Amino acid sequence: LPALLVARELSTLLSRPYVFTEHRPSSVAGPKAGRRYLELKHAVAQSGACATVSAPFARMVGDYYGRADVRVVHLPVPEAFFEQPLRKRDADSPFVFLHVSHLDEAKRVDLLLRAFERVVHAAGAAATRVVIVGGAEGPRREYENLAAELGISESVSFLGPVAREDLPRVVGESDCFVLPSDYEAGGTVISEARACGIPVIATETWGGKGNVEESCGLLTPVGDEDALADAMNAMMEGPPSGIQTRAEIRRRARELYSADAFVNSQTAMYDDAISRFSM
Repeated sequence: LPALLVARELSTLLSRPYVFTEHRPSSVAGPKAGRRYLELKHAVAQSGACATVSAPFARMVGDYYGRADVRVVHLPVPEAFFEQPLRKRDADSPFVFLHVSHLDEAKRVDLLLRAFERVVHAAGAAATRVVIVGGAEGPRREYENLAAELGISESVSFLGPVAREDLPRVVGESDCFVLPSDYEAGGTVISEARACGIPVIATETWGGKGNVEESCGLLTPVGDEDALADAMNAMMEGPPSGIQTRAEIRRRARELYSADAFVNSQTAMYDDAISRFSM
């Protein structure tokens, strides 16, 4: 039984409001028909407030359930990312691209490697490298083999899973974060990169469009290898016009993703839910 329907029943029994939050793109992929959908739509309509993790995804959820006031509550980024020293890259050192994920198929690490091969071809192997964090051994070996086939193994580092307490340092030691996903509701890793002051390249997913502003990065079409390679080359040559300094990227990230920002958003949401229930 969906938790939303349980919450509705408890709300009735206990005379308490409830809120609805959505994080999974798959939840709004089904047909708008059938008893289950109608029950969920009614429960969404009766909830005191609705929220999700990015503005584009909020619009999708609102359209799917027929509710216009779905708000955005960005997930908070741990303070350790904001405290990581801002990287000052030596001009003679390689430009470091970073990718962090579970390496599942939707994250498109294959696309990243193919685009990076073009970057290496244009700039030379000594000029750049890509660091890939996360993933089980199976997919990691698969992508290691692809890197070998592309002739870029010496420029690619697969770190595997990294301890949570070490991740701010790893992110902070990069020059550009790349997330070429096929779909992404929020993209917490984008927020973490921005908290470290790192510019971002992401695809035009809900999470990408919702979290990559013109002042902090570039967006490319989903699945477009040429555009991704062009964006990576532009970051190496740049940063491109309009992208702010690392300090400014971090400052804006704190406005959106700090613990204080999250608490304020959550408090406002629950206050609204209580007010609506009392009407």
